[in-house]
Amino acid sequence: KLDELLNNEDAEFYTFTCVIKWHNQIIDFIGEYNNVMSGVMLFDFLQSSMQVAFIVVQILVSGITLMILSYVLFFIITMLFRLILYYHYANEVTY
Repeated sequence: KLDELLNNEDAEFYTFTCVIKWHNQIIDFIGEYNNVMSGVMLFDFLQSSMQVAFIVVQILVSGITLMILSYVLFFIITMLFRLILYYHYANEVTY
């Protein structure tokens, strides 16, 4: 198709329309991705929140040693850090 173009204005117009089509395809993909991933992210958030809640309950019910406390605190911190990173950057996927 580019061989058939007569001057620079036609080439610029053709390139511009191709870029617009590509941009619209990206917008459509992001919309589909958000629709598909919203349920998955909700389930993952609920599952992670339940894990943190059950660990806190387990700490309160069972005897606490320094080793268990350090392991549990490390796990809770990494779980919350993962949630914050994952959902903050997932929120940035917009169009």
